[in-house]
Amino acid sequence: MRLEWSALARDDLLAIITAIATDKPTAARKFKIEVDARVSVLPAFPEIGKESTRYGVAGLRELVVHTNYVVFYRFDAVRVEIVAVIHAHRKWP
Repeated sequence: MRLEWSALARDDLLAIITAIATDKPTAARKFKIEVDARVSVLPAFPEIGKESTRYGVAGLRELVVHTNYVVFYRFDAVRVEIVAVIHAHRKWP
């Protein structure tokens, strides 16, 4: 199984890292490393995240990757797709 990031998820992650790096560049690097480490297990354990009921999207799962940051993803037999990375309190379309 392979891990893929949607364009939206890549943009989300970049925006979060950029915002953190404004004041704390080292913290931004650590955040990126932590997110990468957390999502790297998804191809081996795609059911590790809980089924998401937040947005009514069938098959959507969520995984807390850092304090207050959640990765939303879905998977099938061949891939895990990261759909979005958001702050836990942000509303997602």
